[in-house]
Amino acid sequence: MTREPTATVVVVCRDRWSLAPETVQTLLARTDPRHRIVVVDARAPRAVGAAFDRLAAVDHIDVIRRPRLLAGNEARNAGADAATTEWIAFVENDIVVSDGWLDALLAVGERTGAASVYPAFLEPADPEPVVHGLGAELEVKGPDGRRFVRERQHHLRRPWSDVAAGLAPVARVQAEPHVLLVRREFLDAMGGFDEGLLGWFDHTDVALHHLRLGAESWFAPGATCLYRSPPPVSWSDLSMFSLRWGRDWFDRSLTHLCTTWGLTPNDEEWETHARYRVAVRRGVFARWARVSAVIDHAVEPLDHLVAQRWDAHRA
Repeated sequence: MTREPTATVVVVCRDRWSLAPETVQTLLARTDPRHRIVVVDARAPRAVGAAFDRLAAVDHIDVIRRPRLLAGNEARNAGADAATTEWIAFVENDIVVSDGWLDALLAVGERTGAASVYPAFLEPADPEPVVHGLGAELEVKGPDGRRFVRERQHHLRRPWSDVAAGLAPVARVQAEPHVLLVRREFLDAMGGFDEGLLGWFDHTDVALHHLRLGAESWFAPGATCLYRSPPPVSWSDLSMFSLRWGRDWFDRSLTHLCTTWGLTPNDEEWETHARYRVAVRRGVFARWARVSAVIDHAVEPLDHLVAQRWDAHRA
């Protein structure tokens, strides 16, 4: 009798804590209980931490705590240290997964021998969810120090119901960071997640490791992940939001990525990410649409101070 594969689910903070209890409850309801869930609580607001403890008291989750806010890759590595299974599923704490999502990903991973597997990434829209990402091919060209990348995405912003029936599992090297199932062997070969990437370009870095190691990443459309981007942002989430979407973390992450992989920082590809960062930040001020740009510029010095304080705690 073939034994069903198991995985450890590691839940980390992206940019807000307020949605985390709901995300974990959904994971518990839609994940087979043979899979252990590990929640990384890195200075979550007190009410959120208390919600984690209540869930841990009655269900199959473990909570590991750290005394300061962690960037995404720091939290992923902390969670991975607590995992004992061959497969580890990294999940951000602002998403909604489909029922049976993890077993659908594991089935594709086991069948293909993939190093990593990921679902269809959707985002809310009216009247139905649209495609946020279905994985991308990544082209890298140019000499060392001036290399550039090009992403080829699929069906972006199209209604999910229009494309779902025509999709099949396929190898595409670059996933979104919201949900990613990874083999421990591949994670070790990467050297863990790069903690020099402070919430940006982590998915690009993982894709480049796939190319470097000749490893495959597979898209599995039998599972979905609904990503709920800001707004809203609660008062208790302002510090984490400021770090994740502030210019400081973006610029430092880009510099680190380019230095690590010999990429040019002047690639037009990065402008797409920069515009997205600004759009999300200003979306939080949407109720003051006419002056959202003014507000955005006005709070940049505050973002810098929050980043300096975070650096001091990290040191």
